[in-house]
Amino acid sequence: MRRFAANVVSASAGIVGSILLGLAIQVAIARAVGVESFGVYGFGLAYVALWQVLMDGGTGVLATREARAADSAVLRALVSLKPAMLIVGYGGLLTVAWWAGFESVIWRVIVVLGFQAAGLAMMVFGISVFRGHEEFGTEAIFLVAQRLLFGLLVAAVLVGDGGVFGVSGAGAISYAVVAVCVFALLGRRHGIRARFDAPALRAHGAALLRSIGPLMLADALAQAQMRSGQVILPFTRGMAEVGLYTVARRLVEGLNLLPSTFAMTLFPRLVSAWRGDRALLPARLQVGLRFAGSVAVVALLGGLVWAGELVRTLFGPDYVGSAPVLRVLVGDLVIMSVNAVLVLAMIAVGRERAYAVALTAAAATSVAGNLLLTPRLGAMGAAWAALAGDGVLCVACLLVLLRVVSGFVPLKEWTALAVTGSAALVLLFGLKQVSAPVAAVLTVLIVVVGFQVASPIGVREILALRIREPLDRTEA
Repeated sequence: MRRFAANVVSASAGIVGSILLGLAIQVAIARAVGVESFGVYGFGLAYVALWQVLMDGGTGVLATREARAADSAVLRALVSLKPAMLIVGYGGLLTVAWWAGFESVIWRVIVVLGFQAAGLAMMVFGISVFRGHEEFGTEAIFLVAQRLLFGLLVAAVLVGDGGVFGVSGAGAISYAVVAVCVFALLGRRHGIRARFDAPALRAHGAALLRSIGPLMLADALAQAQMRSGQVILPFTRGMAEVGLYTVARRLVEGLNLLPSTFAMTLFPRLVSAWRGDRALLPARLQVGLRFAGSVAVVALLGGLVWAGELVRTLFGPDYVGSAPVLRVLVGDLVIMSVNAVLVLAMIAVGRERAYAVALTAAAATSVAGNLLLTPRLGAMGAAWAALAGDGVLCVACLLVLLRVVSGFVPLKEWTALAVTGSAALVLLFGLKQVSAPVAAVLTVLIVVVGFQVASPIGVREILALRIREPLDRTEA
């Protein structure tokens, strides 16, 4: 039990530390380069992320699965496949960028960010092996180390007025350095080295390609859903709108960390219930959905009431136009929090094909929404398109799961959260008009106390490393 809790905390610490450092760095970059240049950077990251699907190819998941195999030949085959995947992905992103006739400033950034994507793919692959061995502390160290190195390099670039091109180079260097360190430790600790192994590739290559295909498709659809706004906006409204959308999106993705991390810790329990005692599955799903609902209400209270102040404080007055976008995306965060649990539940009960269909519908909705709404609404249109895409995914997952599992939706708890959350929202909005400082203090109080009361796993359990005990109590 203590090991389970320690693993959760170690994994969360690395991810939280990485996200917080990353957010601080993004704030510094956004303030230094301005809205339009930050839009160029955001577009470059989103565009390259689409091609990183080919560089990753689901090999991180496979590396985690095969990390403890008695024979390391599968891992050696995966290592041997990576160079070809990196070359295909990088070649694809350059070819399409050339064919699309991107402006020189965008082209230069994309060329460098492609190297960053390659370094990231290698780092994630190596870290996944450590994760498979439950060496979460090692993973946390590497994640935070990359962010620290990136932050130092970005500081030097911004002092020297290097702009987004220099920032892109800083990212590429930081990921490359940490990837080299990851594989150096992998070689010493687990005997996995960055070298080509022809016999292992011949023995396992065909099977790996069959596994990589579905994983790559799911990742591509997920990236299309998440990044379509940043990719389409430059062609419909310009780079300034991309900058406004990107800062709001970054904040929301950071807030989505908590439900996503919790869902991953719950996932093995969902799998064991499905394969063992299926009567436990509804209770375990309810725990996850109640937790997601509690996080969602907390985010809504903070985001809807304080979006303007949050954006102005972090990013400066040039980004105040991002506040309405953030309010819409905070609504999307509610759905994303629930989806974090539902998606893993779909995989746990063996409905991967249905998940792929749902993800296709969600991606199509997001892309179509961006094409329809961004010409007229700009960043706000992209935010509404993202919300619509996640909404389609949520409804589709619920429909599939309701046919397999009964009684898992916590309607009573969600209704109570909706009623009390709405009342708190009205109270805070009204109080803010009278005294903003008092409203800010009350917001913090409501968020902390409300989360402790409403969530099946509150602040005290998390801080005391008693994560598993509340889960067990809910099933008793």
